[in-house]
Amino acid sequence: MYLAYSLLALLVLVVVSPYFAYQAIRHRKYIGSLGQRLGYLPVSFNVDGEESIWIHAVSVGEVLTVWIQESGQTDVRLVTVRPR
Repeated sequence: MYLAYSLLALLVLVVVSPYFAYQAIRHRKYIGSLGQRLGYLPVSFNVDGEESIWIHAVSVGEVLTVWIQESGQTDVRLVTVRPR
């Protein structure tokens, strides 16, 4: 069953990829921020030059987990969202 699901997911990915690529090029969606989505951030985000870990936490549990596990050896930057 796992193999069938994996093959189906691969087939769907192959079929819909050209559509999403076309939409991205046609409407300039996501092209400008593709580097950031892949983890390449501007130098201005890390002005001190030290290694840091960016974590986007949405739920209270995620925030508490990061807060508890933060060891102090690495600069941890926690990004949260708030409901509208």
